[in-house]
This record gives sequence, C-alpha cells and structure tokens, in this order.
Amino acid sequence: MIVFTTFKMLSLVLCTSDSLRDPGESYFSGLIAGDILAKCLFSIVLQVVLIRRRFELTAVVQCLVSYSASCSPSLPSSRRMALVLAWFLVTSLGLFVFGFAAGDPFTESLWKSFMYIVTDVLPTLHTALIELAIVAVHTACVFLGQDIADNVRGQVCSLTMRDRRQGSLSFQEDMETALQLRTLRMRQQVLHDIVRASNRAHAAASLYCLFITVMEGSICSFVGIADFRLEFLVWGVVLVMKFVSSCILGQQLCEIHSRISDTLQGFLVSYSSIADGTRREVQGFRHQVEMQDCRCGVYDLLYFDFPTLKAVIGTYMTCLVILSQFNYEEI
Repeated sequence: MIVFTTFKMLSLVLCTSDSLRDPGESYFSGLIAGDILAKCLFSIVLQVVLIRRRFELTAVVQCLVSYSASCSPSLPSSRRMALVLAWFLVTSLGLFVFGFAAGDPFTESLWKSFMYIVTDVLPTLHTALIELAIVAVHTACVFLGQDIADNVRGQVCSLTMRDRRQGSLSFQEDMETALQLRTLRMRQQVLHDIVRASNRAHAAASLYCLFITVMEGSICSFVGIADFRLEFLVWGVVLVMKFVSSCILGQQLCEIHSRISDTLQGFLVSYSSIADGTRREVQGFRHQVEMQDCRCGVYDLLYFDFPTLKAVIGTYMTCLVILSQFNYEEI
C-alpha cells in the first residue's frame, strides 16, 4: 500500500505540469494538485503509523467488543448508535461515489482515468474508511456512557424513593446497593480507559482527518464558490459537516460525564443520612468521575468538542479569505 501511494505521488508530480499549461486555470489547478499531493503524502505517513500502532488499535477494538458483550447497550442507545453510524457511512461513501461520478473518468483517456482514480479516488476512500473506524469507536463510547449515566440516575432515584418510604437501609440492603454502585463504577472506569487508549491509538489518524477537513474543505469550497463548480462546493461543505458531527459526539460525551458527577453530588447534598457503605461508594464514584478526563481527542493536544469546533471553523473561514486574496492578486 505504501509503495502504491508513492507511485501515486510520483505520477501526480509528473502530470502536474500538464495540468498547469492553461494560464486561466493555473491557480485553481495548482490548488487542486497541491491538495491531492498533500493528501497522498500524509496518507503514506499515516499508513506507516497505523502499521506501527496495529496492536494498540486491535486492543481498543477487542476491549470495546468485550465491554459491549458483557454490558449490552440499551435498545434506544443501539438505535441512536446505528443512526449516527449510518449518517457517517452514507456521507463518506456518498462523497466517494459523488467525487467519482463528478470526475467522469470514463470520458477521458485511459491514462487520465487511471491517474484520477489512483491519485484522488483511492485516497478519498482510504480517508473515509479511517474516519469511519474512529467514529465507530467514539459513537460506541458516547452511547455506552449514556447508558451508564441513565443507570446512575435510576440507581439514585431508587435510593431516594426507598429512603422516603422506609427510612435508613438495612445492612443487607446497604451492601447490595453498594455492590450495584461498585459495578457502575467499574463500567465507568473501563469506558474511560477505552476512551484514553483510543485517543492514543487514533491520534495520528485523527490529526490526519482534521488536516484533510481544513485543507480539502477550504480548497474545495473556495474553488466551488470562485469557479462556480457545484461538485467542489458540495464536497467541501460535506467534509466540514462531518467534522461538526464528530465534535457534537465528543461534546455529548463531556456532558454525559458532567451529568454523572452532578447526579451523584446532588444525591449526597440532599440525602446526607444514607447508610455508610452506600455513602462511601457514592463519594468514591463522584471522586473517580471528577478525576477522570473522559474526552475524545488527540493525546492532550486537542479534543473533539465545541471549543475545538469553533477554532476549526475559524481556521476554515480564514483559509477561504487567504485563498480569495491570492486569487484576487493573480487577477
């Protein structure tokens, strides 16, 4: 795969001079050629990193599958998970098919059709598959975390109703409740470890997808607006919308984490006379959640949440302004 991608880059460099012969199209052709060349270059680097990280990636998937097998997601969470994955699958593969059809390689010569497929279509498919793999892990973590938050809330409501009806818990009830809370703590800890391991294993791939979103999204949007080419504009907008969806998922995971902490804190404040075993578990659970940093991201460099979304949108708009200024100077 690496050798094949290197061949794509060499072929693109050899054919770039031909695409820049028309002076009227040199600026737009140069942008598109630079975008494809950068995508191929970073694709090679990413393939090397993924090969080196193959054991970590496999371990993350195995842990997530084992967790899902032992703690199956609820039916509403399963449906939402399927809808989110379907959205990313349709947009990714739909973007791939749309780009292939918009290029219309069958009307060109055999060599140009081959060059278009190996330099643009295949890297796009490669990027889409990588992004789908990352999103699948993040989506599973979000909705499994949603189930934990719902279970914590249900446990707290059950304790509240029991305390109102019969007062303090018996020793047996206290031990059973503490054991149930300990089970939820273990599930939350395992999910946190999966998220942190995924952040490390998918770090290079996440940076690659972020780079492609900003670079290719801004270039395609600019070419679509400046040159009145609808296919490029649609391509750029869909890339940005996919990143927006990823940040919404990451923000939802942060809110789920905060929701668990607020539920436990509210219970401790409202019912301070609960049994000792239950109180210790609730306090320990709350301390555990507060000490965790359960956010989807890239190491500790950035996280997929609303602040990152605002920064990326700002960078995207800045790139559009810079590209338009260069085009104005050339005119």
